[in-house]
Amino acid sequence: MRADPDFAGRDDALLVNDGPEAPRGYVEAGDVRLFAGDTLFVQNSGSPTFFAGITVLQNTLTIIPTGVEPLQVLAFGRRVNADGSYVTNDRFFREVEFEQGPAGGGYTDASELNTCKINTGVCRVRGPGTRTPGGGDIIEQPVGDPDIVIPLPGADDELVDTSFADDPLIEEPVTSGGDSILWDCDRDDDGDCDADDGNE
Repeated sequence: MRADPDFAGRDDALLVNDGPEAPRGYVEAGDVRLFAGDTLFVQNSGSPTFFAGITVLQNTLTIIPTGVEPLQVLAFGRRVNADGSYVTNDRFFREVEFEQGPAGGGYTDASELNTCKINTGVCRVRGPGTRTPGGGDIIEQPVGDPDIVIPLPGADDELVDTSFADDPLIEEPVTSGGDSILWDCDRDDDGDCDADDGNE
């Protein structure tokens, strides 16, 4: 790594933990501040789903570039909560402080922490069926089967039945219907509404 920091397969070698899972990683402190000039590489000591490598206990991780040129970062980490649970992956990335440093070099466009781009905040999709703790990823690629086409509604497709609009409006006022004798005006059952002559 020191002889050739850009060797072929470097990103996969840092992402894939080929040993036992170590959730608390390689560096642990209440508050971690890392100063780096050219490169900062920390291998994932967790799983492909729950990243680990640098662990903070109280505050957060702060990265400070010290060089004039942009710093190249590929690292993994998490925070331990008071109850022993972890803040991992994308959520931990959002907590990390990425400073510009005294020389103002910043970060290369390829720099990532927990597979999230430092300069843009875009996080890599980790493959179909992979559960992402703490929320969804920002999607950088099409999702689903590209061969499935959902047809647009045609001219004959009625989404709303508007036939009720042809019924005439009720223009007579509606009053209380509490007296059931007033509901039937055809008292002699001849099919016509009888005039109200006051006799029942």
